[in-house]
Amino acid sequence: MTTRIICIGAMLAVAFFLPEDRIFAGSRNEAPNEVELELAGKCLLYSFSYQRMLAEPFGLELGLSMLGGGSSGSSTSIIFFTAGGKVYFIQKNASPYIGAGFVGLSTSTSSGPFSSSGSGSYGY
Repeated sequence: MTTRIICIGAMLAVAFFLPEDRIFAGSRNEAPNEVELELAGKCLLYSFSYQRMLAEPFGLELGLSMLGGGSSGSSTSIIFFTAGGKVYFIQKNASPYIGAGFVGLSTSTSSGPFSSSGSGSYGY
């Protein structure tokens, strides 16, 4: 399971960072969709996020991150779901912004006689 998650994450990272003409698009109006990989951010180690611009200064963002590992007898996993918005100050590329939202997480573990799951949330 861990090997699959790592392989899928590596393939997605390579696909997003391959140089293409559309990556170097103009303003946010010309390219209202954005996909990003954030490291050491709101979801512990990494998160994949999708953002859609609703108006020139405002965009909505959804994201996902999964961590986990184990063997046939025991496993542990944490799944993060993010949702939020960003407000951009300037109408050009590389604009500073303020972002806010929440992160929901779900955990589960099964190790020998121990088995439990839980959930929680926090804001950013």
